[in-house]
Amino acid sequence: MSAVKRILTVVVLLAVCSALFSGCKKAEKASKDEGLTIVCTFLPVYVMTLNVAGDLPGVTVYCMLPPEVGCPHDYALTPQDAVILEKADVLVMNGMGMESFLEDSPFLSREGLEIINASETIQPISLVETEHGHRHHENHDYLLNPHTWVSPVAAAEMTRKIGKRLAKINKKYAGPIVHNTHHYTVKLDSLADSLRRIVSKAQNRRIVTLHSNFDYFARDLGLEIVGVISLDTSVKPSAKEMAELIEKIRNVNPVGIFHEVEASDRLVKVLAEETGAPIYILDPATTGETDADSYLAAMRRNMATLITAFGLEKTSQ
Repeated sequence: MSAVKRILTVVVLLAVCSALFSGCKKAEKASKDEGLTIVCTFLPVYVMTLNVAGDLPGVTVYCMLPPEVGCPHDYALTPQDAVILEKADVLVMNGMGMESFLEDSPFLSREGLEIINASETIQPISLVETEHGHRHHENHDYLLNPHTWVSPVAAAEMTRKIGKRLAKINKKYAGPIVHNTHHYTVKLDSLADSLRRIVSKAQNRRIVTLHSNFDYFARDLGLEIVGVISLDTSVKPSAKEMAELIEKIRNVNPVGIFHEVEASDRLVKVLAEETGAPIYILDPATTGETDADSYLAAMRRNMATLITAFGLEKTSQ
């Protein structure tokens, strides 16, 4: 954890300690008496947990970060977050370094808090070691690619992990939790199978992506990422790196350059103009609606995009 983040954590703790000293025990007691309070770090794990918990009596699921924040790489804890964390019986995290803002946080060591690392069993992809063409990364805070949930295959595994742990934590409703988990993962598995079939029909499976968000998506579905514009959203590629990527795109002829929802398209447009490669939009399901079907809806849109990109049916863009 960086010195700056440690200082911010201390500031947050000082800001809320007096309120928590007088109110925490009361809040914790109310939570225990009324049921289970589950706090999820950000939108993707919130949607998974929402599907697992369903409408179980006494179970409340919160999303700590606002849904418009997206990936919390550079997020810092707020006093409001501290209050929410102090009330939690269960904390559901993505893991793999995604929640760096919680590293060394005293909230994680609080007695009685159950922590679920949803991506714990996912085979990781290294940002440093994996060579998908244009890759350069020197920030060792992100050695592992944490964007596991973008793959519906991984999302199903993460949901099973959440469901298995919650069934042990809340034994009273273990049966409904297992049922809900199975119901949702069947949908995720079916969606993953459909995406695999679409990719398998493509003559050209090579793609270029804006960031590293779609590495797990590509690995699990059979796509080949031949270029990534920038691994780190806060670091722009140099002119030399852009020139190298332009040359590579011209040589390998990918099916397209895949832009992301709500991200700047300036660099994508430059590459498209220089290479003639078409632009398509994929949704990593990191921002958007907070309902239980939002992830499935995002992946169905991605399926339609791939069908169009691969020319598998006549679809107007």
